[in-house]
Amino acid sequence: MLRYLLAILMALTLATPAQALTDRQENQCRFQSLDHQVWSDREERRTARCVVERWSVPGGIGEFSAVAACESNWYRFADNDGQYLGLFQHSATYWPERVTHQVPDAWKVGPWWRWTNSRSQIVTTARMVHYSGSWSAWSCA
Repeated sequence: MLRYLLAILMALTLATPAQALTDRQENQCRFQSLDHQVWSDREERRTARCVVERWSVPGGIGEFSAVAACESNWYRFADNDGQYLGLFQHSATYWPERVTHQVPDAWKVGPWWRWTNSRSQIVTTARMVHYSGSWSAWSCA
């Protein structure tokens, strides 16, 4: 009986960190490395769905995905002569200010400021569009 109880306690103890990680992922739309890569297509799209659920954009996830496809073909390293960068082709000049203001403080973990960070591109874009109510800054919209 004691061995059975110890096995249950060990299982619960081991399950707790995994559950906490899942809660963190869900709460902060943090899905990088689910596929043990550096941003797979599935991870980017899951992140986009999660972010757009929190900050709605005109046209929803369909329009959000269409703009990313048009701007960069969902290629996070897209670089238009150093002037427009990343998934949503943000202006290189304005990216530092945009990402600093748009990414929530609690979500600023790891290299969040880099334009090659898919999550930061997704969050920054969704929040900009959400608060402006328009896709007017993107020619592909």
